[in-house]
Amino acid sequence: MDVFQRIEEEIQFMFKKKIKLIDVESYDLYFHPYATGIFFHEFIGHLLEADHFFTSPLVYQQDFKFKENINIIENYGLYQRYDDLGNIIYPNIDLVKKGKLKNLLNSEVTKYIYRQQSSGNAIQGNNTADIYPRMQHMYICPGEKPIGDSLTRTMKGIYVKKLNMGEVNTHTGDFTVEVEMSYLIENGKCTSEVEPFMMTFNIFELANRELLLGNEVKTFYNLCGKRGSVVKVAYTVPALGIKASAKE
Repeated sequence: MDVFQRIEEEIQFMFKKKIKLIDVESYDLYFHPYATGIFFHEFIGHLLEADHFFTSPLVYQQDFKFKENINIIENYGLYQRYDDLGNIIYPNIDLVKKGKLKNLLNSEVTKYIYRQQSSGNAIQGNNTADIYPRMQHMYICPGEKPIGDSLTRTMKGIYVKKLNMGEVNTHTGDFTVEVEMSYLIENGKCTSEVEPFMMTFNIFELANRELLLGNEVKTFYNLCGKRGSVVKVAYTVPALGIKASAKE
């Protein structure tokens, strides 16, 4: 889909009548790869930046893990060799491997807190900003099957086409993103447009959900703000599915 088609789609979506959802947790969720990148960036990427991890609830959960199909790599495909402190950028850092947390995004400063080697993620963003550990290019390993195989069997779901950048509470593990463009899934097909809504998860609750990953990846670029500094980030990710939470 070229840029003019995307603009036309967004204009049409803007003016169409939309339905308002209640009880979002009862719906299966499916994400376009662009939305997948923002989602993983917010819910796990920021929490694994070393300066955030130190004050996050993950630091007290030694047995924390996702399902084994979750594999996340950082510093993927970078052309630059040194970070903004002049230290080597180590490519293809395993952040999550088979569901387990393996490494953090460290700088030459934060590496001493965790006794880890610097990953080369000290990024300034602009000349007046402080230097912090930052994400650069996140890669999510794909699954084995097209996400459409599951979507077409879904009786009640939401297809998320576009997210706005969200916020994460690095002290509690809660994160929120605005779903800007989405469609209702009924009997395996996208039907009505859905009013924009806020989607909220907690990292521990999400770790217990079934996460499905498509078998193809696409690369997207975005901007990320942190403590007043904005940097360019990239995601190479598959489509994502999140099964509805089980009701007791």
